[in-house]
Amino acid sequence: MTARPSSSTGSKSPGASRNRGEPTGAPRTRGPRRSLIALFFFLLAIPLYANTMGNGYAVDDTMFITDNAYTKNGIRGIPDIFSHDSFEGYFNEKKSLVSGGRYRPLSIATFAIEHQVAGENPALGHAVNLALYGLTGALLYLLLIRLLPPDGKVRWWATAPFLITLLFMTHPLHTEVVANIKSRDEILALLFGIATFHAFLTTCERPGARGLLLLAAGALFYFLGLLSKETLIPFLVVIPLGIWFFRRVDPRRLGIVLGAMALPLAAYFVIRGIFAGPMKIIRTGDLLNDPFTYATLEQRVATIFKTVGIYLRLFLVPHPLTSDYYYNHVPLAHLGDPSSFLPALITLGLAAYAVAGMRGRNPIAYGILFFAITFSIVSNLLFSIGTTMAERFLYIPSLGLAIAAVLGVEALSGRLVGRNGPRVAAGFLILICAAYSVKTVSRNPAWKDNYTLFTTDIKVSPNSAKIQAAVASILEEEANKKKDPALHQALIEQAIRHFRRAIQIYPEHSLAWFGLGNLLAAQGNEHAKEAIQCYRHVVALEPDKAVAFRNIALTADKIGDFETALEGIRSYRRLRPADIEAGLLEASYLNKSGRVGEAIRVREEVARANPRNAQLWSDMGLFFANTAHDYGKAVEYLDRAIQLDSTKVGTYENLGYAQILNKQPRAAVQTLEKGVARFGETQLLEWNLGAAWDALGERQKSERAISRSKELGGPW
Repeated sequence: MTARPSSSTGSKSPGASRNRGEPTGAPRTRGPRRSLIALFFFLLAIPLYANTMGNGYAVDDTMFITDNAYTKNGIRGIPDIFSHDSFEGYFNEKKSLVSGGRYRPLSIATFAIEHQVAGENPALGHAVNLALYGLTGALLYLLLIRLLPPDGKVRWWATAPFLITLLFMTHPLHTEVVANIKSRDEILALLFGIATFHAFLTTCERPGARGLLLLAAGALFYFLGLLSKETLIPFLVVIPLGIWFFRRVDPRRLGIVLGAMALPLAAYFVIRGIFAGPMKIIRTGDLLNDPFTYATLEQRVATIFKTVGIYLRLFLVPHPLTSDYYYNHVPLAHLGDPSSFLPALITLGLAAYAVAGMRGRNPIAYGILFFAITFSIVSNLLFSIGTTMAERFLYIPSLGLAIAAVLGVEALSGRLVGRNGPRVAAGFLILICAAYSVKTVSRNPAWKDNYTLFTTDIKVSPNSAKIQAAVASILEEEANKKKDPALHQALIEQAIRHFRRAIQIYPEHSLAWFGLGNLLAAQGNEHAKEAIQCYRHVVALEPDKAVAFRNIALTADKIGDFETALEGIRSYRRLRPADIEAGLLEASYLNKSGRVGEAIRVREEVARANPRNAQLWSDMGLFFANTAHDYGKAVEYLDRAIQLDSTKVGTYENLGYAQILNKQPRAAVQTLEKGVARFGETQLLEWNLGAAWDALGERQKSERAISRSKELGGPW
């Protein structure tokens, strides 16, 4: 569409002359009613994302859907969802892995409702995302037709509102948001953001009682958007700025809008502070959660410019796409690097154009400002967001780019072609959108499940330590499903290579060291020493990771390195002092290393700390009977085990056995006959009865009991 002079300003700058008056006098579009076009965009989501319906759950769906305790409680879990940090339902504790907490209860509440209705049903989750995305497109078109009322001489398919919405809807960068169920928070945030814009725009156009009602509705929509995701915070600026760009309104009305948005924002921060803690800068020291941990200010700024360049390139040419931009997929840059310097020049140029365009209220300038303002919160400039970049972060900012791109192409086409400019621009943009649609549909299957996604995206992100480790873990899972030993081993060897590559990229990758240690430990004793070294790396990085110390002990025990086993299990017990099994393992390692006295002491300490644990006393009795050869204590402990729990036949068998060794054959007969009366005849009860009767000189009874034991299948 060519630029037209506005009757109110006389500006001739490209795109600056959109009608900014009241909508009642705006010319109508030639073609279908705007409601039908809005319906078209709602339905457009179906061909674009229908093939996600067969997908399952992937990546963070685990945290917020399948393994989230609050979500799995269905409707009953909604109060917990709204009263806790968004990570808490998965971790069962507050997690501050990146800057600030996470408080996004609204989308998680929708997952809980879905679970209540249909259990774990990914098809329903994908269908809801698809419908919400279609609704976003419909509302977006209706908003744009108000902001940019088209010339009545231009066909509906060549108008800016249609082309902007089409470009936004078909863009492949949005596949991560729509195809990944968890990313519903992004969809809901923008959906409510657009609804907020609608409400406040109408408030400014129609003051009075209805305006007050819409003012309240706008505040509510904004609050719901914030509860979806905090990326809607910049709309506090974007919406008043948009009203200023596209409407001549009394500044006092803009002040009222700003105040109506500030109230729900303040309420959000208060509620978030209560349940998720205040927003604050968290220094994790982990490059996987903060890639700028060791970066200088110059490197940080340069790398942010570099990511801006990547984002702009992906907006224009969305290929290849990946779900993983973690360390070190986008290495740190310097301002002198072309990958940083050129995007910096482009950014400064766009900024200068936007500032200059504000004087004439150029809509292209608004698109650039929309992008810059909404991008600021995910740019890593204000605070670290946990990764260098991600395609989902461009979901809301891409709307600004779509506005600027479509209006820019229209303006350029008008200058180059003249009167036929709108049709030429529309034809070009529709072809682009057709290509984007093909890319979107072809990208969706990658989100089928973790195995498909990770093994697909590692080809694009081979230098990401996170995805290398993720592929290793998923290959291990696949290997464990294989019954063919050769296939199992081949997958395990691949997993080992990916863990090694993850560690090569990021030597402080604790999870990769731990996973590699587990795989090597399972490969046999020849790999045990290397496995132990892997676990040592883990505890050096995470001194409180108790399971790594336990694995050191278990692996060292396999190769007879009992000193290392003792070192590992003692470190584990310092972190988990109540673990009974760990105490028994320490005693076992002491016994194996010939330190029987120390082993007895450890076992007795464990028993005294757990006086009501029948199994523990039973194991203690067997230890004293078979290893320490203290038959008196063996009888004492086994008798105590029966007093605590008389429901296990094995305890009667062992007590009778210990009583025989302790030269108490008559007591053994009484114990064993009680066992027979309670549980019936067993191989060991009858065999031990035979031994007890033999010790008492009752040969006939002894032979009868031994014979009966053999009839029951005794091994003797």
